[in-house]
Amino acid sequence: MNEELAAYLNEKAAKYNVKSFIENDPVQFPHSFTQKHDVEIAALLASVVAWGNRRMIINSCNKMFNEIMQREPYEYVMRG
Repeated sequence: MNEELAAYLNEKAAKYNVKSFIENDPVQFPHSFTQKHDVEIAALLASVVAWGNRRMIINSCNKMFNEIMQREPYEYVMRG
């Protein structure tokens, strides 16, 4: 990787990979799970509903993961 690209990626990581950004972004949902399979499913599903404004996306994800899936996205998906 060239130095310019590395510097750019490090800059973006410093800006976006911080708690203050994550807590107000839909990426908070994959970060809220510990099991790898839950993280992966949460990331996929959060990205599916990620259109519109951030507040609306967060509300939709809260409902999906907390109310509908009862904080068990892997188990929910596997039960089909």
